[in-house]
Formats: sequence, C-alpha cells, structure tokens
Amino acid sequence: MKLFVWDFHGVLEKNNERAAQFITNKILKEAGYKERLTKKTGDELYGKRWFQYFEYLLPNETHERHMELTYKCFDVGDFHPEIVEKYIRTAPWAKMVLRKIAKKHDQILISNTHRVALDRFLKSVELDKFFTADKIFSTDSHRNIPAKSKTEVAMDYVKNNPPVGGFDDIIVIGDAVEEMNLAKKLDAKFFLYAHKGKNFRECDCDNKIRDLRDIIRQI
Repeated sequence: MKLFVWDFHGVLEKNNERAAQFITNKILKEAGYKERLTKKTGDELYGKRWFQYFEYLLPNETHERHMELTYKCFDVGDFHPEIVEKYIRTAPWAKMVLRKIAKKHDQILISNTHRVALDRFLKSVELDKFFTADKIFSTDSHRNIPAKSKTEVAMDYVKNNPPVGGFDDIIVIGDAVEEMNLAKKLDAKFFLYAHKGKNFRECDCDNKIRDLRDIIRQI
C-alpha cells in the first residue's frame, strides 16, 4: 500500500485566491487603507499565511495590526461563506484521481487552513467524501499559532498508521517548498503542482506537473 499526501489550496482546488483577494481588499477598504491586493500580487502571495499578505501590503504596520486585520478576514470568510463559494472550484481531474487512489491506497490531506474552514472548503468542492475525518489535518498556521507543522503531522501519521510491512511508497503532492521539505523528511516522492496558466513556485523539484492525472502513474 502507498500513501498519498495532499495539499489542498492551489492543488485540489482552484480560484480561491480570487476570494482571498476580494476579502483582503474588503478589509483594507473598511479599515481606511488605500492599498489593495492586485490579481498579480495575490497570485504571487497565494499559499503564504494571510498575515503575510498584510506584512507585504502594510510594511509599516505592526505584527499585531497585521494579525488584527487577518482575523477580520477570517470573520468575513466564516460568516459569509457565499463569498468563497462564489469563486472556489474543484481542480480539474481531482475527483477522478482521488477516486482511483482510494481503491488501492491510503491518502491524507494536510492544510494550513483552520479545520472548520477546511471542512467547509472540502464540502463546497465536493471532495469531502474522499477523506474521512481522521485523514484530514489542519495546522491552522494562518493564525500564526500552529500546534504542529505539516511535516510533523505527516511524520506522526506515518508512525501511527503503518500498514502491515509499512508503506511501499509515499507520494507528496503540493504547490510550495513547504511540501517539498515534508517529502524530504519522509524520503518520499514529491510532485510540484501548478494549475495551467499559473507559474510554478520557486522550488528545486524535478517533478513538475500541471495535470493531476500524472499522479495516476504512481498508483
């Protein structure tokens, strides 16, 4: 049995960066700032912690202020899920690939998004059926208070849930160097993913894919 370790944002979903841009600009406007998050900058920053958006846009403000604005963004997302649902979509071929993996292997999802929002995201893109509750992990690092890193979560899972004889192989699919480092710690294969039309993140990776169906070869 193999283990597939998935990132969520920018991999199994698409277009949520547009929701993040909308919400960020909404909060900036309400707070009286003239700065705005452009599509280009939003694409470049996507995948970073939300408070890092404000670090970039408002470099002269304090970390406490950045976090205050970040929590306001969370409130908008939590109390107005229709904003996110307007933009977010399932990544092409995600359902088919996850379905094929589920027939023979194990797969887990690890995200920096806090758990309540992550569950809502998965449901909105109809991917919740592919991951039971014990296969979904959140580091909640957008709030700058992660209990564990993605790497620690993955290592704990491998240690505590080994099949008989251990996993034959571990495959990590992500869109950033964070997942690449995770793969190195697990001695796993890493696939750096980017949606068509998007730039690959700066990452020293040999396996770069734009089509999730390429993962089927690892099944």
